[in-house]
Amino acid sequence: MSVSVVAYYVLGLMKTDVFTVASHIMSVEMFWMQNMVNTSEGVLFILP
Repeated sequence: MSVSVVAYYVLGLMKTDVFTVASHIMSVEMFWMQNMVNTSEGVLFILP
């Protein structure tokens, strides 16, 4: 029982982490695309 709870917790953490990373990548992509449409200076805001 205890092992399953730990495994479920770890899987939940991984799933959340993957989702967070994926949504962060998506928002960065959209931010980058919007900036690139306006000006190439948008790259300077993404790199750091």
